[in-house]
Amino acid sequence: MNIPTLLLLLLVAQHALYGAAWWVGAMVLRLPRMAALHWMGYCLLLACSLLLHALDLGLSEGLLVALRNASMLLACMSVRRGLALFLQRDPRDMEQLGVLIGYLLCAAAIGPQAEQLVARHALMGCALAWVLCRMGAEQVAALRDEFGVRAAWVLALPPIALGLGLAARGLHGWWFDVHVGLRLTDDSQGNEMLLLTVLALSTLFQFSLLYLVTFRLLKKLHRLSQQDSLTGLLNRRAWDQALGTERQRLRRRPGPLALLVIDVDHFKRINDLHGHAAGDTALVAVGRALQHVARATDVVARLGGEEFGILLLDTDVPGATAVAERVRHEVSQLQVSHGLEMISFTVSVGAAVQPATESESLRLDELQACADAALYRAKAEGRNRVVIEHFGQQPRLRMA
Repeated sequence: MNIPTLLLLLLVAQHALYGAAWWVGAMVLRLPRMAALHWMGYCLLLACSLLLHALDLGLSEGLLVALRNASMLLACMSVRRGLALFLQRDPRDMEQLGVLIGYLLCAAAIGPQAEQLVARHALMGCALAWVLCRMGAEQVAALRDEFGVRAAWVLALPPIALGLGLAARGLHGWWFDVHVGLRLTDDSQGNEMLLLTVLALSTLFQFSLLYLVTFRLLKKLHRLSQQDSLTGLLNRRAWDQALGTERQRLRRRPGPLALLVIDVDHFKRINDLHGHAAGDTALVAVGRALQHVARATDVVARLGGEEFGILLLDTDVPGATAVAERVRHEVSQLQVSHGLEMISFTVSVGAAVQPATESESLRLDELQACADAALYRAKAEGRNRVVIEHFGQQPRLRMA
């Protein structure tokens, strides 16, 4: 048994192991199922193709070539489709079907004769190059927004390099009518280098897929750790982080800042009269109303219970007053359906505004404490109203 055959068997074992790992990931670890199953199919189909290269199964040359080439082409198509599903892109099934049909028609036209080996090899190299290079190009376009341009190219280069290498090898043999080393089991230095390259690129590619899955999972966990599970808004932890970020920004570029604290009036009464499900529905409705009022640059969060917060960047007293009144008005117009009943409710809003002149001296926890004090006054004065606190002035009450 020569070195190329040993390398082929090593690649078979490697991809069988990778295939088993993707199956475990799909069925046990709950990785993205369709993508993981496509990647499992890629590994197993490629292992079958390589095994057909390595072993003499007593099949006719024509059938053997057809089986191993079809397995390898389908393997590359499977990994391309799985990656498209993972990235939520068009899998381009019609294009892939066209490549497969075109390859089969050309292979049938060339024929299974031994003297046509170089032509079949060139055809296979070009078909694989098309699929792999297209997959790499699609990766760059899909990955650069989520993972960055540098990471996108690092992840896309292995399939592109392998595809170009296979095409170059096939076309070189066809153009110069080189038969030596075209069979992967031929004992040649070229086959050894090719198989070692495939071994390295396959390992790199599998780790690239694992990186994509792990990175997305970590992003999802980070998002969930900062998201309120009921309303989908930021939670208190993310709110505190936003305050810290804004404090750093104000040190570099002083400017006005407003903070609103919103509390649902008589929320306990809603729970007592209509049940906690109705209360949850009301909180979700309030969260949507706040997002509708807030700008894209503002920070909206659920601070806990029936209390919400909005951090208004570059906003002075008139701007904060307008937003607070819009919040109060929007919520007062809500009607939440609960069974046959329609539930309406109001909110009280406490607002604190930090002028640009105090950006460097005031702590944002003090700003929130002032907004809380304004909210308590709004509650004490009868609810369904806005109280604005401007540092250096007395709180200003705005009635409903």
